[in-house]
Amino acid sequence: MSDFSSNGGIMAGLIKKRRVYYIQFVNSQNTPTRKLISLSTTRKAEARGKFVKLDRAHREDLFDPWIDDPSVILNGRTSRAVYLDEASSNFLEQKVRNNRSPNTIRTYREVLSLFMKHLASNPGLSGITCSQVESFVLDPGLSKATQFKRFGHLRTFFRFCVRERIIRKNPLEQMEAPDKPHKLPKAITLDELDLICDYLRHDYHSKLQKREIAEGEIVWKIPAYRLAFFTGMRASEIARLRWKHIDMEKSLIYIFEQKNRREQTIPLNRKAREGLAAVPQREGENYVFEAPGNCVLNRNARWVAERLSKTFREARQAAGIERAVNFHSLRHGFCTLLAERGKQSAVIQAAARHADVNTTMRYIHLTQEYLKSELDDVFD
Repeated sequence: MSDFSSNGGIMAGLIKKRRVYYIQFVNSQNTPTRKLISLSTTRKAEARGKFVKLDRAHREDLFDPWIDDPSVILNGRTSRAVYLDEASSNFLEQKVRNNRSPNTIRTYREVLSLFMKHLASNPGLSGITCSQVESFVLDPGLSKATQFKRFGHLRTFFRFCVRERIIRKNPLEQMEAPDKPHKLPKAITLDELDLICDYLRHDYHSKLQKREIAEGEIVWKIPAYRLAFFTGMRASEIARLRWKHIDMEKSLIYIFEQKNRREQTIPLNRKAREGLAAVPQREGENYVFEAPGNCVLNRNARWVAERLSKTFREARQAAGIERAVNFHSLRHGFCTLLAERGKQSAVIQAAARHADVNTTMRYIHLTQEYLKSELDDVFD
């Protein structure tokens, strides 16, 4: 190494290999940690001049060896721009590799597509400004919920672009996040759940008489729905639940994979135990909820959860419930019922395993709105 310098923990050195000179940058925080750039000369004086140019540009934050084309500094050529459509495709592919849900990927794709239409072009990422993003996110014709969704999704996308060294700075850095909408949860009531379960029983017996299904099929969904309502379990937790996770003696369900990545327990109340009693008990490794004859020890829990949600929506519609409630509304119903029975926020937070008490308070507000409407009816 003939010459070297240091800037902010990044070392730059002049190296000669097989008569050709190179500049090498070393940064332990990067991947790869070393970046070797040919200076395309065998003459030391010329190499030294190029070294000084690149090193100075780097010191002045005009050149990133891991991102930028050195020819931009050395002779003014333009580096290849990465365009919005290409970066969007790379971003979505990463989400697929990370096993994000189809719904999540679909939403990201929709927001990025709308953003491109808003720009009326397919610009290079480095040319997108904060004002362009702001006009898209804060469109006055959008609801607060949509504005907040657009901001969150674009922020994640541009953070990916910075992390992948496609752009230097996130154009949302200078933009304040829109106000988060105070959206009350759509909770299903116990009466509505009973209607859905009654429909499933009637549908089961009708199809069984016609020999359209096997004995026991469909009915297993009833205890799954009821367990979700009386414990507040999520669809993914129901899908992963095995018999070994249930301790009937201690009246506990052990959750090993949940949204906040923590292991926790769920108390088994009387109604939840009644729901489980309707399910044929199997060996410890077997899943609690599965169709008859489908005793697999490993399955795609995400697919099962999505299937649970889809069949719940179909049953809800067939039962004549017009409100757009879904499987997660069973969890909302659990929390709302606790609030309606006067349980304190700390109790609801612990029972629902909420990381943030603000999430819990939505159910308190929901019951207050219901109480207000009931009082208004009295004095009409």
